[in-house]
Formats: sequence, C-alpha cells, structure tokens
Amino acid sequence: MKKLIFIGYNLRETSLRSIPLVSGEIKNANYLMQSLKELDVAVIPVSVELYKLEGGIPQYTVSKSAAKGFFRWIVEAKKINQILSSIDLDEESVLYITVPSYLTFLTLPPKLKVVVTAHGTYWPELLADLKYEKNILKRLLHLINGYVQLKIDTKAFNKANMLHSVSDFQIAEMLNTYGLPRTKIESIRNGTSFENNRGVSKFDLIWVGRLAKKKNIQLLDLLLAKYPKLRVCIVGGNDYFAIDENSQLVVKALSQKDNVAVYENVTDEKLNELMCVSDTLIVTSTGYESIPTVIFEGLAAGCKVLAPKSWGVTEVEGNGLSYYEEGQLNDLISAYERSCIEQNPIEILEEVRWLNRARKFKAKFLL
Repeated sequence: MKKLIFIGYNLRETSLRSIPLVSGEIKNANYLMQSLKELDVAVIPVSVELYKLEGGIPQYTVSKSAAKGFFRWIVEAKKINQILSSIDLDEESVLYITVPSYLTFLTLPPKLKVVVTAHGTYWPELLADLKYEKNILKRLLHLINGYVQLKIDTKAFNKANMLHSVSDFQIAEMLNTYGLPRTKIESIRNGTSFENNRGVSKFDLIWVGRLAKKKNIQLLDLLLAKYPKLRVCIVGGNDYFAIDENSQLVVKALSQKDNVAVYENVTDEKLNELMCVSDTLIVTSTGYESIPTVIFEGLAAGCKVLAPKSWGVTEVEGNGLSYYEEGQLNDLISAYERSCIEQNPIEILEEVRWLNRARKFKAKFLL
C-alpha cells in the first residue's frame, strides 16, 4: 500500500465537523485527507500549526515560525525536513504538499513522487489585495516579498512531479503566471461534506466569510439598504486571520438590527444547520478568488446562490446559481430579484461530495 505524506495547515486526525473553523484553506485539505483515509489510503499527516485548535492533533507537528515574509518558509521547511528524515520513505511513498513554498526548501529522496497544490495562487491574489493598501511603503514591501514568493513558488511547482489545481481558472494562472507545462496539471475541485436537511426558513440571505477587504461585505450592506426588511445571517471572523476594521464596523452596525443575526467561528455542523434554514447564500467577494468553498457548501445545503461572474466561480455546476457583475450593486439587485422566483436546488451533483473528489484524487495521483 502506498503511503501518502500529507503536509498542510492545522491538519487533524479526526473530522473537523465539530471544530470552529472558517478558512477553506484549512478545511479543504482536512476533508480531502479524511476522505482518503476512508478509501484505505495510508495517510501520514505533517501539520503546520498556524493557530491552536482543540482535538485530533497528529503525531508530526510543526509550530508556525515567528519569521516574517518568505523567511518563514525556510524556517518551517527545516523542521519539516527533520520530520521527513524520521519517516520511512520508499518508492511507494507519495508526498502531497498543500503549501507550495515548503517544497523549494525540502531535501527529498530522488525517487520520491511529489504532488503540489495551492489553495490560491499567491502572486495574482497579492496583486489584487494590494489595490486596497494605501500605504506606499507597505505596498512596496509586500510587492518585493511577493516577487520573491513568486520565484519560490515557481521553483516548487517545477520541482514537483505533478500539480493539483482546484479550478480551470487556476490552471490558466499556472500556465500564464508560472509558465508551467499543462501536462503536469490535474484538475480536481474542492468538495463539501454538507447535507441538505432543509428546515423552516429563518433567513432570506446568509453571508459567510472572514472579515477581509476582498470579501466586500459592504456590498451586502448596500443591498440591505435597498431591502431593509430582509432577514440576514452573517457568519464571519477568525482570530488568526487579519480583520479589516471597516468590515468589522459594518458587521457591528448590522448586528444592531432586529432582522440580522451575526455568528463568529461556528463549527461546520452549525454552519450546515444555518444554511439549511437560509434561502440564499450571497457571495460578495471582489478582486480575487478561485472557487470559494462556501458555494459548494451552500448548494449542498439546498441554498440558492448569488455569486460574482468572475474567476472560477462560473465553473460550478448545478441549479440554483445566479450570477452578477463583480462589485456592481445594480446587477446584484437584478440577480437577487431573479433568484427570488426560482426554487431552491433540490440536490447537488454527487461528484462534489468529498469522498468522490478523493476517489478521483486517488486515481490520478496514487495508482
């Protein structure tokens, strides 16, 4: 049996369903790992602990380095190297890395098969985020660090035997930004473990995400100014990720309204429950995304979905989707009014389930 050494953020030996968490960057890797275990893959997790989570800590852990910028990858990769040297790596072993930068600094056996993925491609996302940075010095420092990061990631992608992309949109980035050969890239999208257990409707809209600038919760605020009586559920926030103060102020003001409920850091069980009593999931991101995991979750829970007609979002298949032009309030209003006359999706394509995503992963990378 092949061994899969799985390197990612905050990996857990047990399911994440009952652990408060929002970030798709962490949950996607964990659900893939758990599903591969269900398919009898011998998974050895090496967890880089970004922040403290209770329960299910794997045997091999690396604490987040205090080093800043790209220096962090060098320090953490040194610790990962020490762990890998203690694991019996044979020709049947496969190394799967969800953080490309580590691979550049890892010393590996020459015949070890290496597969690399990226939750998002760093350079295009950085350029989108820098639009919001008004401090010229900070922008310059981020740009310099980002350029070095681009070179580190490019080296890592070229060092890998195969690349795992989560969208066709991301494949185009790998080809055009990183100059990678198409023959190395396999596309397997993220999935969901959510269920459609619809209850009595409590919310017209549900918004989910961390309170970052690019999540653009201000657009939801503008929509509520047009429809002040909408029942809204907001699920956002995470202690680890930086919080945008303006977004935080918007949520604080909205929380004072009787028809708005605000939750922070809920478990996936709770998020699934909230979605099942919400009519429509609204995604307001601007600037950059690949395919937000929350779209799969919303559809699986039977929500209609309003989402920008940008990035890899339009690759999502299934009924219940309505698109609008990114950041455009009037187009969002039109899309919302169209969605109001549509029925909620009854079922989601089975291939979106994590177990089926894992089957595809196993066939592409482990057989």
